[in-house]
Formats: sequence, structure tokens, C-alpha cells
Amino acid sequence: MKYAIITVLLIITINNTKAQVYESILDSNKLWSTLGVGCNGSHNSHYIKLSGDTIIGSESYKKMYQSFDSLMINWNLFGFLREDTSKKVYARNLSGDEGLIYDFDPNIGDTIDFYNPLSGRILEMIVDTIYNDFYANKSRKIIEVYNLNSSTLLITTELWIEGVGSNSGIDESGYRALGTCGVSWFLSCYYENDIILYDNPIFAYCFYYTDNTYENIISDYKLWSVVQNDTNNNPSSYYLKFTYDTLINGLEYTKLEKSTHPLMIVWQGAGFVREDLEKRVFHWHNGVESLIYDFDLIKGDTIELGNILFPNSLSSVIVDTIFIEEIAFEDRDVFKLRNLNNNTTEYWVEGIGSMAGLDKSGYQTLETENITFELLCFTEFDTVKFSNTNYSSCYYAPSLINENKLSNIVVYPNPTNKYLFISENDNTTFQVKNIGIFDFTGKNIKQILIKQSNNLTLDVSDLQNGIYFLKIQTDKGVITNKFIKN
Repeated sequence: MKYAIITVLLIITINNTKAQVYESILDSNKLWSTLGVGCNGSHNSHYIKLSGDTIIGSESYKKMYQSFDSLMINWNLFGFLREDTSKKVYARNLSGDEGLIYDFDPNIGDTIDFYNPLSGRILEMIVDTIYNDFYANKSRKIIEVYNLNSSTLLITTELWIEGVGSNSGIDESGYRALGTCGVSWFLSCYYENDIILYDNPIFAYCFYYTDNTYENIISDYKLWSVVQNDTNNNPSSYYLKFTYDTLINGLEYTKLEKSTHPLMIVWQGAGFVREDLEKRVFHWHNGVESLIYDFDLIKGDTIELGNILFPNSLSSVIVDTIFIEEIAFEDRDVFKLRNLNNNTTEYWVEGIGSMAGLDKSGYQTLETENITFELLCFTEFDTVKFSNTNYSSCYYAPSLINENKLSNIVVYPNPTNKYLFISENDNTTFQVKNIGIFDFTGKNIKQILIKQSNNLTLDVSDLQNGIYFLKIQTDKGVITNKFIKN
């Protein structure tokens, strides 16, 4: 028995040792296919290969070539790669600029001075975690990094895979940690010796020509606010955003996070979402995946919806109609869905999701009486592009509910660049006690104590341009009113 145990331990030791052998990126037998997906859903591909060696200064480089045709007939030299003994990979562009684009031997918490001269990205990266996972037909070291100085509230991570490169594509390292719009880059396929070892499961093909037909829902520059209300008109809301990418069962997902904090300081996980090129969106939560959107449906199609957030919610819905409407400052496809059993309806908007809220698809097709969900606000690049006209704010907390909305006060002009005038309507007298000014997140920007009773003038010239809300406390109740400073 002892000999058997020793033999098993020896085998495990040998296997672990083999797993630690470093695989270089610099191999002329490797080929990468990179896919770019635009903000409007357009997508196009290119191939990358390394072929031939060259000496520049005292350093040895591999030449990098790009091909933009599916048959890979035409190749263009666009840069150089070199790798040192410390497992660092450097890129050099045709203008002679060089920078560190990978480090495959860091420690968790290390800071990496990142510069990709092929794209111009300069970032200060932090190593978030390091682990081994099965990728491209073998167990590989995977390093998750993020941008220390992200210019947005949305911190996104990027995966560096030993021997393969970034999950954004070998030449697009740094993109996902940048957290900006433009073109979203993905490694779509990876080859060795003309054999596909990695085929991105969210895409149907390794190569795509340009099209301009669809806007993805998943994006790190979008923010949703969803309101929950009851029969007593007690609204409360929460925010949703996408953060970093991760692998689950070999599929690439983006983490969905939720915040009920008015300033979005505290976030918690709300599952993971993936989107494929068939325009379907899936939500993975607590080990179960469900289809929550399909934007490739046509009029008359039926679909089985079963949002995992609603127990026993499986229902058959039909696409009643599809039309184009300007929502959030863009013309978007709008799908009207109807439950075949109870005829309740719900609307899906391309690039935004359900009008019940991003994570509440299918809810409005259920027979519910006590609780309602609605999309409250939709934000891109920190700009509110949609706000629900049934509500006066993008955020509702329990402390701001049960407000008596009065109709006898007029606030004008709106928009304004300097003064707001508040006066009585229909000869109704009122006593204003104080006025609060809030931004769209619910943050209290200014609090004003009032000494006179009515016909007030507020100077708002010191406010930055944007959407604000007045909370007017009077002797007859509380009034909320939205205004725009321009």
C-alpha cells in the first residue's frame, strides 16, 4: 500500500511540474482571429500571425502580420513582438514605439506599467488574481488585470492567457481594462498548426465581415436604474451595471452588479450575462442559466421565457409586432411581446432591454397585482438618455417615499441657465419650508432654508449642466420636480 501511495504522489508531482512549464506566445505555428464589435453592434474581423525574425537594436523580434480577408491571402506587416526571460512580452509598432503588453510572471497585487503601442493605450494595471483553467485545449495560467486609474465608475478586468494572450485578442491587450466605448475586441478563434484550439462560444464563426445592424446590451459604459413599486405608491430603486469578464463552464460571461446605494458606492453581484451573435442574451445566476432576451425574433414567433429571478415564471409569449422608435436618442428596434395565456404585454428595446428593467425581462407578462417593476433611467457615458416620465427621479430610497405630489406649484423656466421661479397656481397659497436640489443619482447637491412663503426665485447658475430634481417641502406636503440646467 505504501508503494502505491508513493507512486500516486510521484505521478501527481510530475503532472504538476509539467503544468508549470511556461508556453511562449512567440510561435510561428500560432494564429489568432480577432473580432471587433462596435457600439452599434457592427462587427469585423482580422487575423494575426507571427512570421520571421528580425533584429532591431540589440533585441530579437518576431514580425507581426495582419490579414483582413477570410482566405488570409493578403498580409500586412504592422508590428513586432519580443519576449524576455522574465516572461514579459513587448510590442513595437512601425514607428519605433515599444511597450510592455503582457507579464506572465507577476504576483497578485503587482502594478504593471502597461503601454500597447499598437493601439496607443497607456494604463497602470493591477494584477487582481491568478489561477489555472482549461483554455485552448490545455490547462493554462490565467491572469486577471484591471486598470487602476479607470476614468469611469465601471472597473473592468481583462484576462491574459499564457501562450495565447488577451481575451481581447493578442494585439488588443489593454482594451477591456480601459473600460470605454468604441470597438469591443474579442479573441474569436485561436489556432496551432492550423488546428482550432479555441473557438469563442459566443460567436458562430471565426471571421465576420462588417455589418451595422444590432446594438449589444452588454457594455461597460451603460447603467440602468430600475424602480419597484407597490399598490400604495411606495417606489424604491436600484442600479445595474456590467463589470468584468469571466469564464464559466468554458463560456465567456460578463458580471452583472447591483447597487441600492444612492451614490452607487456599494455593489453586489447579480449573476453573469452572456450575449451571442444570434442576438440572444442569457443570465447565469446561482448555477442556473436562462434565456432572457432574443432580439433575432420576427413577428409571430413564440418563445418560452423563464427568468430565473422569478420562480415558476415559465411562460409562452408571442411577438405581436416589431417597430422602430426613437428611445434614448437613437432609433431602436422595439419588440412588443404578449403572453399567450393571459394577454399581458411587455416591450423589449434593442440595446437597452425590457421596459420592466434589464434583469426583469418577462415580468410584465406575468399576472401580478401587488408589485410592479419599470425601467426608471438608462445612462450611457454618464449621460441620462432615458428617464421614465411616470417618475421624477432616477433614484428612490425608502426615506424619500410617501411624498404627497401636489399640482398647485409651478416651477419655470425649464430648461434654465440661471434662475428658477417657483410660484403658486390657481390662487392656492402654500408655505415653503425648505428646498433640496438632487442630482440624477439622488445625491443632495444643495439644501435651501426658506424664509418667505411663496413666489420664490432660486439661483442655479452655479450648478453644472445636467438633470436635477427639486424636493420642495411645504405645509401641504412634499413636491418633487425635475429641471434641466443648460
